[in-house]
Amino acid sequence: MGRIRPKVCLLASVLALTSAAAKAQSVENFYHGTSLKMVIGAGPGGGHDAYARVLARYWGAHVPGNPTLVPQNMPGANGLRATNFIYAVAPKDGSVVGLTNGVMTLQPLFTKEGIQFDPLKLNWLGAMQRQNNLCVTWHTSPIKTIQDAQQHEATVSSTGATGARTTVPKLLNAVIGTKFKVITGYETAGQTLAVERGEVDGLCGASYSTLITSSPAWITEKKVNFLAQLTLVKDPHLPDVPMVIDMVKDADTRNMLGLILTVQEVGRPVIAPPDLPSDRLTALQDSFVATMKDPRFLAEANKLQLDISVSDHTAIERLLKAAYAAPKDVVERAAPFISAGD
Repeated sequence: MGRIRPKVCLLASVLALTSAAAKAQSVENFYHGTSLKMVIGAGPGGGHDAYARVLARYWGAHVPGNPTLVPQNMPGANGLRATNFIYAVAPKDGSVVGLTNGVMTLQPLFTKEGIQFDPLKLNWLGAMQRQNNLCVTWHTSPIKTIQDAQQHEATVSSTGATGARTTVPKLLNAVIGTKFKVITGYETAGQTLAVERGEVDGLCGASYSTLITSSPAWITEKKVNFLAQLTLVKDPHLPDVPMVIDMVKDADTRNMLGLILTVQEVGRPVIAPPDLPSDRLTALQDSFVATMKDPRFLAEANKLQLDISVSDHTAIERLLKAAYAAPKDVVERAAPFISAGD
């Protein structure tokens, strides 16, 4: 055994030196001449995909070493598959990042099924967009204001039992006494056609950015009435449209609503695995914020009508800390109204 020990010590020394060299490697050297994989927690062609691919075209220029961003779609369960992958499978060296659905921030509060990640241990790099769910009605509908919807039945279109366009009107019925009636069974495009044809009064649960992208004439030609916005921060495009949270006076209900709206504040979050080297994590967080200010990035996002309303990692971490400290009864009241957004 005495003869083997020097070899063991030598091997240990080599491994220690190798590890130390890896740790000492600068961020710029790590990323230089490499690719940075971006996992997209949605399929091609949707909103998350569009945001991620525009980000990928400009982010590398702001990361030390200028890596090439390589998008890779990983759809499944509203971002759950991608989030699990980033947390539990992806290398923890800064070579993989991901864009997921904001609903993943709170998912572990409401269910353990399929969850393989801890939101408080994930590394949050920032969010590209705060989502603002709106309720609108067609210009010919007798329902012109949120007060009208509190006094009279207002029909709204949706695809099925889950999703924002079903949960949002039900939430408003519960917290401010509106009388929305959800008509389900429409295809995605059919929801807007139903409004235009007068089959329903309107729809609830679409964001401003979705409407301006999918149905721009609704806004530019003033074909819809904006009844209310469900958000913590008023949309700058809609300064005169009332916020639902301002209509809620009961403290417990406001707390419940605030918890639900956390999902919208981090509507399109960008994440990285836990336990990254601190210098690489800082570089990714700082470069994300820099990209959000890049004039070329903003010009292309504007051309594609992608709303950019940024939350940095500190804002997300603060919201998550508050959310996971919420009392059990608040969480239970919020659970039926959590959806993946549009």
